[in-house]
Amino acid sequence: MTTYKNPPVSEVVAEFVFKPSNWDLAIPGLVFERIKDDFPVRRMPSNPALLLPTPASMQFMGKQMLVPNPFPPRMDRIYFVRKDEKIIVQIAPNLLVVNNVKMYTEWREFLPVIRTVLENYNSVVGDCKIVSVGLQYVNQIKLPATKDQTLELGDYLQFYPHTGIGLPPHGPFMVVAQFPMNENKDSIQTQLNGTFSSAQELDIVLDIKSSTGTATDIGMQGIYDWMDRAHLEIVKMFEGCITDKLRETFGRLN
Repeated sequence: MTTYKNPPVSEVVAEFVFKPSNWDLAIPGLVFERIKDDFPVRRMPSNPALLLPTPASMQFMGKQMLVPNPFPPRMDRIYFVRKDEKIIVQIAPNLLVVNNVKMYTEWREFLPVIRTVLENYNSVVGDCKIVSVGLQYVNQIKLPATKDQTLELGDYLQFYPHTGIGLPPHGPFMVVAQFPMNENKDSIQTQLNGTFSSAQELDIVLDIKSSTGTATDIGMQGIYDWMDRAHLEIVKMFEGCITDKLRETFGRLN
């Protein structure tokens, strides 16, 4: 597996959706009592900085353009935050999300955190029936551009917008593709957003999310095996989206 001195990962998200049940408003507080040593700060979704839209924003014609969040914040959601604010736990009815929002190191360090949170949640709720699981990696990349804001994306990326000879140079862009995985039982959605932050720089967000199918029943024991596989598939997808020229900008180590 390729490793980098300065990997572009800005956020990693593990999401668990459970079968609808008789939700008890006491559940978040009971979960908090179990994980408060690691996540001592409680917050409600009134702080925009904690809404964590992905990607955060784009610019169009010099004006800020927010990208609609397909999962808008719910006012019944509560956040438990680590003291260093690197990892956030979100709990809502039939939903558990664990976000590593800054200074992500590596998967083998994040997975035990996910396991601890999920097992404590399951201990409170009791025999959770999982409807779907998602694992998402968000990568933020800066590419150099010329004075007229032109850039050969193909020099850096193998997944990017293609325009024919009859079209003018494009501005901000968004490209999305879904790839079937695991004999069509699962899928990986890859999304590329680009916007010029200045005349000489292009901001890229490469968002890769692996999800189980809606009919998947992997059970609590099989979750971690699935997540390990999903992590490897996401890494494979990331490497397939970039070129050696871009790898060198991350400080390729092997």
